[in-house]
Amino acid sequence: MVWSVKIYSVKIGVDKFNKIMGDISLISTVFSSKEDNLSGEAWDIEIFFGDKPDATELDIQLRLICLINNYPIPKFKIREIFDIDWRKVNQEAFPDIFIGRFHLILNPTQKEKNSFKNIVYLRAAEAFGTGYHNSTKGCILALDYLKKRSKIDHLLANGNKCLDLGSGSGILSFIFCRLWPSKVLATDIDPVALDISRQFAKENYLSNRVTFMIKDKISANNKINRGNYALVMANILANPLKKLVNEIKKNTIKNSRVLLSGILVEQLNYILSIYRTHGFVLEKKWILGHWVILLFYKP
Repeated sequence: MVWSVKIYSVKIGVDKFNKIMGDISLISTVFSSKEDNLSGEAWDIEIFFGDKPDATELDIQLRLICLINNYPIPKFKIREIFDIDWRKVNQEAFPDIFIGRFHLILNPTQKEKNSFKNIVYLRAAEAFGTGYHNSTKGCILALDYLKKRSKIDHLLANGNKCLDLGSGSGILSFIFCRLWPSKVLATDIDPVALDISRQFAKENYLSNRVTFMIKDKISANNKINRGNYALVMANILANPLKKLVNEIKKNTIKNSRVLLSGILVEQLNYILSIYRTHGFVLEKKWILGHWVILLFYKP
């Protein structure tokens, strides 16, 4: 017998709420709430227990967390679950995602689903990047923007490539391949993430278009230092983006684009200043919730 505690529509403090009973819970999931939208994220948290949790104790813990951190107090519900299918729980927590012209399918049992949009197959919670996070959503919207305006079509037609730094699940590489015929070099520091993304590439029939490589081995193999990238994508964090600016400048061609994300709103001016100092021109920015997505142009 399993008991579920579901905390509804948490907009701030997700990590703290998720950990309130982490030591005695069986498993927890965090997934997008029905209230989620492009202007602000909202999350439902579901925590599973082997024994029935005490509703009064849980309510006190939630209220204490909210009082200490000045969070709004969320609603929660306790329910009993009999024959729980963990695979089904995981799949239902991550329904299909529609972003622009793209349909992201995270349930492997729906492989043959018909769609009028460009389909990308992934599986939730295996590597960073499934389309739920606003930084990833923003990058997909930015790529859609680039394609609609044919900003880099002529550069890619001449044999130039795309570089995906910190590729995670490979989602941005796959989106790129759905939009343009060029090849992608996808890099990450996590070998497990790369193994997962290689499998995703097979499932999307893109193994011949995307090359995956550990970041530490790139320079040694001279894979980056060719200076012919028409597009560089980096959905990581502000500090690595700062460190990568020289490498990105060195290996992008004239009129290329640089797409950066993983930047909090309060870090916007900091990253803008660094990339402008190195000669990049801001073309467009998107702000989704607490996250900023920047698209630069290299004159």
